[in-house]
Amino acid sequence: MKQQNDELINFCKEIANKLKRPDEVKKIVTDSNNKSILGGTPWEDTTLTAGYPSLVVLFSELDNWFPSEGWDEIAHEHLLALQNSMMSSGFYQDISLFSGLTGIAFSVRSASKNETRYTEFLENIDQMIITMVDEYCNDLLNKQNQGISPLWVDVISGLSGVGRYLLQVENKAASQVQEKIEKCLILMGNTIEINSTNAVGWYVPNEYLFTDKDKEQYPDGVFNLGMAHGVAGFISYLSLSLIKNPNDKEKKKTIEYMCDWLINKSEYRNYGLCWSSMISYEEEINSINLTSNDTRDAWCYGSAGIGRAIYLAGKATEREDYFDKSKEAFQAIYNRNLNEWRLEGPSFCHGYSGLLQIINRMLNDTNDEFYVSFQEKLVKLILEKYSEKYPFGFVDEEGTNKVTKIGLIDGVTGILLTLLSTIELQNQEITWDYLFLID
Repeated sequence: MKQQNDELINFCKEIANKLKRPDEVKKIVTDSNNKSILGGTPWEDTTLTAGYPSLVVLFSELDNWFPSEGWDEIAHEHLLALQNSMMSSGFYQDISLFSGLTGIAFSVRSASKNETRYTEFLENIDQMIITMVDEYCNDLLNKQNQGISPLWVDVISGLSGVGRYLLQVENKAASQVQEKIEKCLILMGNTIEINSTNAVGWYVPNEYLFTDKDKEQYPDGVFNLGMAHGVAGFISYLSLSLIKNPNDKEKKKTIEYMCDWLINKSEYRNYGLCWSSMISYEEEINSINLTSNDTRDAWCYGSAGIGRAIYLAGKATEREDYFDKSKEAFQAIYNRNLNEWRLEGPSFCHGYSGLLQIINRMLNDTNDEFYVSFQEKLVKLILEKYSEKYPFGFVDEEGTNKVTKIGLIDGVTGILLTLLSTIELQNQEITWDYLFLID
């Protein structure tokens, strides 16, 4: 086992060494031949999704695990590149975790060595986030009576992601604005009236759906079940908050309400428990589950992210039945054929790495031997996706389109950190995956 661990560590370090120089990394990713199907090249200087912050997090974590190897100096180089870009682009209006200011703050905090470095920079960013979130919450509290946009409250762009970051910020102002975030999410536990019919408060109207295809398919809106944009993410955030600050009865009640609703939307097929990505307004109002092929076992949508959210709800509320339901979900994933997982390559959001990091957390929390074999299976699947023909060894698979990306959500940094997290390295605490709300 030690030899295997050493080989995996050396493998990840070899790829990380190819990511050392900020200018070279950007040049490779922004090459005109490296086009995403979403349009353009997948690079944005200042985002965790596609820029320097993801590299700062990677090298900061490597420094935590291997403190005598100079990885912190490389993290600093990428942080300087990030600062230079921020200075040239002006004041940042986006507070989101994966595309905005909160992601920048997360990366700086990762590199700060427990807030002993970059303190003024970090304090200034934190204060900007707190001020902007406070105003945002005040505005949002007046908007929820007719449903929500995921962009307001989800993990990727909204308050759940920002709130997870603020759980790490230990000051009074952060705690106060976090209470407002929680109030916004708890209010979604109230029933709202849509088309003269009562519905749960996380209803997403047609106008707030992301794609034209979804708008056409769901003319009366949807209820999003996933971790990235839906109720599983709200459950995870509220559960993590309750674990840190227990004895909040209203929060506990909301978690149980959301979690029971989510469990009620599960289906039994494909070797067991699974969930659709979304259910329509008609399905919810008429209390029917239509058989759908829109199921997957990823972090973003489906049984993996939902299974972890239910586990965290069990941890927060001390509900053993939630633990049992979570284990049932992961057993069903393990038993399914790989093509039924509907995972797209090695990346985190919609690929093998997201499922693996959730399994890493489940193993750490439960010490259940079931997760050991699951972990080994996933590591093998990820390593099989490696190829020396790619600049950084791995690509994101957009169907048949292979794209070099470096971001945590769908790029090589997320893959490397996940692989390294399968190994107990000097008993170091792993914190990089907090931003995915799985711990």
